[in-house]
Amino acid sequence: MKMASWDEDTKNKVLRQVEFYFSDSNLPRDDFLRKSVSQSPNGLVSLALICTFSRMRSLLGLSRNTKRDDVPDRIVKSVAKILRNSNCLKVSDDGQEVGRARELNKPEEVIKQVDTRTIAASPLGYDVKIEDLEVFFSNYGKVNSVRLPSHVADKKCFCGTALIEFSIAGDADNVLKQTLIYAGTELKLKPKKEFDSERESLISDALKSNSLSAGDVKDGGTKLKYQKGLVLALKLERKLDGGSNGQKTCESTDQSEQKSSVDEKTRQAAAQKENDSLLCAEVKSTFQRFGTVKYVDLDSGADSGYICFQEPESAIRARATAAFVEGGVISKNFIMFIEAVTGEAEEEYWKSYHCDSGDDKSGKGRKGNNA
Repeated sequence: MKMASWDEDTKNKVLRQVEFYFSDSNLPRDDFLRKSVSQSPNGLVSLALICTFSRMRSLLGLSRNTKRDDVPDRIVKSVAKILRNSNCLKVSDDGQEVGRARELNKPEEVIKQVDTRTIAASPLGYDVKIEDLEVFFSNYGKVNSVRLPSHVADKKCFCGTALIEFSIAGDADNVLKQTLIYAGTELKLKPKKEFDSERESLISDALKSNSLSAGDVKDGGTKLKYQKGLVLALKLERKLDGGSNGQKTCESTDQSEQKSSVDEKTRQAAAQKENDSLLCAEVKSTFQRFGTVKYVDLDSGADSGYICFQEPESAIRARATAAFVEGGVISKNFIMFIEAVTGEAEEEYWKSYHCDSGDDKSGKGRKGNNA
């Protein structure tokens, strides 16, 4: 039978991935795989099944809808050959099954040990790659695994905090004492135990999230209808390596006063307008992953403003992420800090919105720039 062919890099990734599935880092927490192992007479599970796991499908070039029985036998045999090079995996003689070389200890004890050598690092961009984080943290100790947890309000979105497990607890302790810069942003580092405690609180808060019903605002004796929970206050801070990043910046007021030319003032105004437009677009694209952004409300040249979502659930998802990433949500050029606008502040916002927009419900902001 003709074997499947992959380059050395892919083979190494396949080996590391399957080793991870059966590792102390993953197996105690993976209910499905642990159950499959426990139900197997010999502790081995179908290798074809393993090949249908999401990351394995990607590495092996299999389609998203590939089922266990659809995996070509030549691929199973080829993967089995790769896995036989592992010291921590056991492959059946016929190459159809795989499992741990050593039996797993009590899951509760293993999880406790793993947690002592795991740290949480934030804030990280939503598109950060596990491989890049593995390389970065390998400078400080042997990395067993990197996890990118989803946030509590939406399993499809990364929460902005990565969990890095080192081989020994000492390396994790040493990293917590470091000042680390990743992608131009200083990382906030904490023990996993602290991360878990915060996550439990966030889950509780999410269950008790504020009402999504409409509210009433009295403005000049007239009741104005608005939906609660759509608006978040926004503050921007340029990243350490931000620079201009290709965006045009306006000259200072002093420079402007020295130039009496009307053309020069017009040019500066146009440059500022382009700057504002680019900034709004960047904010919108950053938060669009949580749901439809109705508009971004920023005054010209300002570093703070508002984001208005189409649905309250989208704002909740964004807030859940921001709660984990104390350093702010990362975009290309900025660190973005958000907080809910509630109570009287929310009422005042909508009063201002209706007054400035002439009760325009078209999705524009109150004033200044919007996208």
